[in-house]
Amino acid sequence: MSHTTPFSTGMVDVIFADVAQPDQSRIVALNAHNFLKNGGHFVISIKANCVDSTAAPEAVFASEVKKMQQENMKPQEQLTLEPYERDHAVVVGIYSKKPSQTKHQDYHWEFGYYFELATWRNRPLPKQKK
Repeated sequence: MSHTTPFSTGMVDVIFADVAQPDQSRIVALNAHNFLKNGGHFVISIKANCVDSTAAPEAVFASEVKKMQQENMKPQEQLTLEPYERDHAVVVGIYSKKPSQTKHQDYHWEFGYYFELATWRNRPLPKQKK
């Protein structure tokens, strides 16, 4: 889901990604920043050859985990999928928003704009000029 897609159901608890793209950690991080609750979980399947076919799979997995950590994604567990899938791993973790990002939890996406929920929920609307 792109960050421009209206998402009126609110923030989600879990993001699962199996996109097999060289920049899949970036894709998951963008979606986490926009849609994942603070403390929400992520599950990402990494196919080493799709990220970097010239590096050893273990090096690719380590590099992807490091990228996730830089985006406030805290991997809790990493499992290889051997013998079922060669050079694949699944990483499961928890996402923590930066303090500057937590203010957006009170915002709602509607009609292409963010509205602060507290603003229209707790205050009367201004009078319209006639």
